[in-house]
Amino acid sequence: MLECVPDLRRPAIDGPAWFTVQALPSGKTILRIGDDLGCFGASLGDLLSELEGAKEVELWINSRGGDSQLALELGRALKGRVSRCVATGKLWSAGLILALAAADRIEVEAATSILCHLPCLWVYGDGPQLATAARFMERITASFKQLLIQKTGKPELAEIWLDGQDHYMTADEAHGFGLADVVFTLPAVVPAPTAEPGSAPGEPEGQR
Repeated sequence: MLECVPDLRRPAIDGPAWFTVQALPSGKTILRIGDDLGCFGASLGDLLSELEGAKEVELWINSRGGDSQLALELGRALKGRVSRCVATGKLWSAGLILALAAADRIEVEAATSILCHLPCLWVYGDGPQLATAARFMERITASFKQLLIQKTGKPELAEIWLDGQDHYMTADEAHGFGLADVVFTLPAVVPAPTAEPGSAPGEPEGQR
């Protein structure tokens, strides 16, 4: 049976929603995560409502990041249901947290860039509010650090990557560090054959 799968060459999702959900005839569900994960237009509850009853989820991520706490919560909600996790384009910040929290195996397209850094939070408030925010970030950072150690088996890498600087990696570098399990290359795009009007058999693509 042929199934629709995400177009790997599409840019990250635009618009107010940072995700799309597609249920396939086989019973599998495709979840695509785009930029500003959890920040605008839809909540975690909205997404989980759309995923209600989905037992097998393919997770496709092309994201520059977003809400780290939401990424952790979404990853925990998806754990055990993700049959495949694929990153294309960008696997940055909270997008990386989501992949690590949700999936045991991460596939990365060869041209994908990966960004790992210390979770950050902007807060305007008084002393007690800032102290609460600091404790909140400490919990998120500890969870992220544990995910990095579990995936790579190298605590020293987690210390380096969470030093307050931005750490960019290629797909091959991420694979070497143990963050990615598979690096794959997209097939070349072959232009469709052209023909004089009226000479091509069948119907135009998309009108069948």
